[in-house]
Amino acid sequence: MKKLRFSWLLGLAAAGILSGCDQGPRSPDYVPILDKIEVCAVPASGACPDRGCTTANAVLAAGRTQQFCAVGFYTGISNEDVEIPRSSRNITEDVLWETELTSVAAISAETGLATAVAEGTTQVLASAHGVMGTSQLRVTEPNLEDISISPPFVNGTVPGVLTQFSCTGEYSNAGCPGSNPELCNLTRVATWSSTSPGVASVGNSATVGTADSKGIMTARAPGTTEISCAAPNLAGEPVSDEAPVLVCDATLRSGATGLQLTAGGVVIDPDAAQIILPSQSVSLGLLGTFVNNDPNCGDIGEEFTLDLTNSANWVADRSGVVTVGNVFGRNKGVVSYVAPGLVEVSATFAGSTVSVPFIAVDASVRSLSVSGPEYLFAPGAFAYTAEALYELAAGETADSLPEGCSAASEDSQNRFLCDVTNNRNIVWTSALANGSSAAGIAEIFNNDGQLVVAADAQPQVITVKANYLGSTDAVESLIVPATLTNVLVTPSAACIDSGTLGMTLASQQKYTARHIYEIMVEGQEDPLTCGVDGSEASTWSIPEDSFGFGTSGGSDLLSIIGLSGCQPILPVGVTDPGDDPDGTALTAAPAFVSNQAGQRGLVTANTNDALGLIPGLTVGTACIQANAGPGGELAGQGTVIVATAVLPDVCGLLEPALEALLSEGDPEEDCQDVLAALATEEAAAEESPEATAGVLDTLLGVLLGGTR
Repeated sequence: MKKLRFSWLLGLAAAGILSGCDQGPRSPDYVPILDKIEVCAVPASGACPDRGCTTANAVLAAGRTQQFCAVGFYTGISNEDVEIPRSSRNITEDVLWETELTSVAAISAETGLATAVAEGTTQVLASAHGVMGTSQLRVTEPNLEDISISPPFVNGTVPGVLTQFSCTGEYSNAGCPGSNPELCNLTRVATWSSTSPGVASVGNSATVGTADSKGIMTARAPGTTEISCAAPNLAGEPVSDEAPVLVCDATLRSGATGLQLTAGGVVIDPDAAQIILPSQSVSLGLLGTFVNNDPNCGDIGEEFTLDLTNSANWVADRSGVVTVGNVFGRNKGVVSYVAPGLVEVSATFAGSTVSVPFIAVDASVRSLSVSGPEYLFAPGAFAYTAEALYELAAGETADSLPEGCSAASEDSQNRFLCDVTNNRNIVWTSALANGSSAAGIAEIFNNDGQLVVAADAQPQVITVKANYLGSTDAVESLIVPATLTNVLVTPSAACIDSGTLGMTLASQQKYTARHIYEIMVEGQEDPLTCGVDGSEASTWSIPEDSFGFGTSGGSDLLSIIGLSGCQPILPVGVTDPGDDPDGTALTAAPAFVSNQAGQRGLVTANTNDALGLIPGLTVGTACIQANAGPGGELAGQGTVIVATAVLPDVCGLLEPALEALLSEGDPEEDCQDVLAALATEEAAAEESPEATAGVLDTLLGVLLGGTR
């Protein structure tokens, strides 16, 4: 129990006793007694009323403090001898302080300073010498006293970029209501505004994850503005904070370095497929590099980079393989596995798009085998193939396999070999010996296994690799130092049916181009001469001056027999305008030749009216030309005769000669066979395992007179 300080009362009693010893009037032996205590909430002035409380019960926000004081009232006396009036005074430090409910408010036992703890009502008690005074204290929810906005400023953004602002409240209890820090986050309940919405607007929608959501700023035009958030306190007064914003006039840098994808904070190659495993997620980011055009934002031409992950639109072109998040602030750019396959994930900002392939791994694919030519020539196009080995789990059926599969062995029930060369889930790449991309030298443009070697490609080893649903394999091929000397088109001549007047079906004829090369071998005086199929490496055409006219007296179709190359001949009834200005010539080529990958050299009859006389009637001849070489300067030609349904006797007469032309073999040996034999001989001559293992290096050394 606190020791009360009443020394003044003792002094008063002593004075009375002493006065009784005087010869004058005597005072009664009396000491004033404390009989009442009033508990007061000290007003804003800070003075405790010494004559009683002037205010009612106190109301206090949680976390705030309130000073209480105690006023003591003392008895008096009045008689014939003496009069001592009733008195009162501040006895705050002479009483013992406590609260009825400490969970609502706590108070210093010595000083009477109360601290509001939690919402509720309690009694504040002051006691001394058996006398107690009380006052009621009502504690309200914490009061919002200040707000801070984050980021506190944005000093460099560009139109189209979204920025998430947050708003945090500071409360009277120096914490958050209910001890939950998230409740201090006022972002979704505050009122947001922009002083210049034309420069940057800010969302006020309660819907989460959209550009209109609370606190999401959209930069719209160069300039300055202020973004503010505001919320009311307990008295209904607004509490707010502001962030200055500068939107810059800038241009997205062009090319591959303008938009860059990241994974784990590291920039990734958009041409390199990313691997994703079952149940896995990969978080992609997007960086944009801009060139400054605004003097308010720094030096003109200066470059700066912004994180555009939340500002981009994310898309996966096969949502059945992976999904990609597109909810602002939640899962933008997050790629999640769904099923095995190849998919392209793209991010678009301000009309520019960057993409990266993802390979969702299939555990059923046990291995992949890639095969292709050992030797390459410049220019040229070369076919590679890929075969996947599937092993089905229990309960799986072959229905889930791609097309082109067969049992791996006669007695195999769950292992299958599948040709996946052109499967949509395969990724073909080519690389140099140092591992870097072979772009511009030897590339697979259509992801179909067709490697195109550039005309200026230098002799070196090229690695061709395939990744099919997570399984990979690669082969090495050597670009041989060779000179293209000739292009031979086969067949030299052929008849095809245009389906004239709808009487028969139109037919097609596949022409091939044989590239003839000369290869110098160290120590040999004469070059090796050999050929490769150059159909896919040639550019096919029907020259405009190769049909309709081209020989005098062009009605002699029989003169085609024995011709080499191409000599277009007019059909019967069509005359050369050079000989007969009033004559009739063909109005269009009687046939078309394809340059589509995989179908190059395929000739199809023109089923329209090439004669210009009768609809649906096409007759005539044309040159089929294949061009190759660095500038396409080497050309081979063949002849096509169209409209055999109208002129059956002509093709019948030509049939023996055409069969002979069609069956003509290539007089040159195949280059793959010639070089394979040469490499084998050289490796055997070396008589070392290293030489045999490095056949490509060995052969390159022989052809160039040294080692690579």
